[in-house]
Amino acid sequence: MLKWAIFGSTGLLGFSLVSQLIKIEQEVYGVSSKPAENFICQNHVFNAANIADVREFFKKIQPKIVVNCIALTDLSLAEKDKDLAYELNITIAKNLATVCMENNSKFVHISTDSVFDGKKGDYSEEDSTNPLNYYAQTKLESEQEVKKILPNYLILRTNMYGLNYRNKSSLLEWFYENLKKGQSITGFTDVFFNPLSTKNISKAIIELVEKNVEGLYHLSSFEKISKYEFGITTANVFGLNKELIKEGRIDDLNLFPKRPKDTSLNNDKISKILNVPLLNSKESITKIKEDFK
Repeated sequence: MLKWAIFGSTGLLGFSLVSQLIKIEQEVYGVSSKPAENFICQNHVFNAANIADVREFFKKIQPKIVVNCIALTDLSLAEKDKDLAYELNITIAKNLATVCMENNSKFVHISTDSVFDGKKGDYSEEDSTNPLNYYAQTKLESEQEVKKILPNYLILRTNMYGLNYRNKSSLLEWFYENLKKGQSITGFTDVFFNPLSTKNISKAIIELVEKNVEGLYHLSSFEKISKYEFGITTANVFGLNKELIKEGRIDDLNLFPKRPKDTSLNNDKISKILNVPLLNSKESITKIKEDFK
């Protein structure tokens, strides 16, 4: 049995990963910056930007597998508070990689499809990166720092949706909550991605670790879909009124910071390794509907 430490355990992916590890009876410990009452595993609360606290945690728990799910993903906040974005997206990644190196622990770092400028889509691991905003810039720099420190890293670029443990909304939850209230919303027809559910990503991470896979990989579904189409799929699966979703174009809005339009990832490299099926949005949202119940 492996001993896992999930940093960002109460976040969108972290909570899903902890849940999956408990299901397969792995020894798992969570780490979050805020307390989580009655959490599903032993959860440690401290700021991983303090490397002394990270070292103390390692000394006490001695995890063999460390997964970094911590990130500041709010694009506007990242632009306004660059120090915070740097701390959460870069400093913590450096600290975890450093202490994993000192303790011979496996490190899994979660990155993003936003490291690309979105001009072409279907990006492979060999394609040139070109982040358009500070969030994406910090995530790319975090990858580079991890590579400098560790020889046996696993970096996964992905885009995710699922159910939040805390009171936040993923894209799926945003569509669901607004449609449930009967509110009219806009879905972009000119923004494309190929996301995976957090449950799907969690199962893939577990298999990759069990197979001791190393390197940089794109983890995505085979389905390239627009944000509008994703909303329509959500409405159809939950039996909600899809007519409430209006077609919109990001090109018609003067959004700040800039956002890439097509960050779809090519998953040929990882799909040759994984036995876990990479589900499309309809398949995954249908499974998530059962979790809603």
